[in-house]
Amino acid sequence: MENPLPPSLVETLEDPRVDRTSRHPLTDILVLSVLAVICGADRFVAIALLGQLNEDWLRTFLALPHGIPSHDTLGRVFARLDAARFEEGFRDWVQDALGCQKKIARPIREQEADYVLRVRAHHQGLHERMQDTFALERAEDFADCPHDDADTVGKDHGRIEFRRGGTTGDPAHVAHVDPDREWCDLASLVWVESERRCGDRVTTDTRCFIPACPPRPSPCCRRCASTGPSRTPTTGSWTWPSARTTAA
Repeated sequence: MENPLPPSLVETLEDPRVDRTSRHPLTDILVLSVLAVICGADRFVAIALLGQLNEDWLRTFLALPHGIPSHDTLGRVFARLDAARFEEGFRDWVQDALGCQKKIARPIREQEADYVLRVRAHHQGLHERMQDTFALERAEDFADCPHDDADTVGKDHGRIEFRRGGTTGDPAHVAHVDPDREWCDLASLVWVESERRCGDRVTTDTRCFIPACPPRPSPCCRRCASTGPSRTPTTGSWTWPSARTTAA
């Protein structure tokens, strides 16, 4: 596997460290960090842990001459990195990646597998239409809208997280979100609301996903254990018709 980040993102950044302290190549640090954040890491400790758990795989395309950088090393490098230039390069890469998601959706379906794609704000109209649809149905408590939902609570290191996930395969909503049918075999819509409490601090977040498979509640229990892809979506509330589900 080749380095997944383009030269425009890596080669235009100046390494802020002096040579004698550069035990870890800047490219390794950037690639590890971007991949970890895509997988859900939200702090340097989590990035370093993900690297340690996947070091064998990362070595197939990264040098890692001294192993996985520590979380302290990651923090020091990003604190000194040219943030504006990194953001500019990252945005350019993301805009190229938008088209790639649509292109990879079709071959996934041709292999009789299902995909679950995270919809982010830079997906332009798709993200806005999903947010509007969700806000409308939430305001009406999903009246006359076939759907499935579940609530979960998680505790970790003094933090409590409440999650509520909802999914619908309503054809009208799917057609509204993807009016030009740009996403191959888009079959349902998924929302995950989360509220995190750590002491007096409360943060909220809403994430959207588009699966190529309709929601199917477990015949034994409406709120069932997840057999979904990787950790996407994170509520663990639905089963998918196909066991071959690809998270992209």
